[in-house]
Amino acid sequence: MLTKEKILEVLKGIRDPEIGENIVDLNMVRGVNVSVGGGVEVEIALTVPECPLTATIRKDVNSALKGLGASSVNIRFTSMSESERSELIQRV
Repeated sequence: MLTKEKILEVLKGIRDPEIGENIVDLNMVRGVNVSVGGGVEVEIALTVPECPLTATIRKDVNSALKGLGASSVNIRFTSMSESERSELIQRV
């Protein structure tokens, strides 16, 4: 059975292509929902709107979640606020 914890654990294996750290620890994963039928919906906050590497992140997340057993994957992208981006830059 898919759980939020299992999903977050598998998403820790996905690294932001530019920063090189995993998307969970970077606080990019903002929401995880699992439907009764095993579909997974995740919200990912990109560091900048229209990030040129969105397709790479989408492919990696989709592959990871399908590999975990998700019947379907829906990824919604948003972007970090200026203050979130500043905090991230200082932390990294």
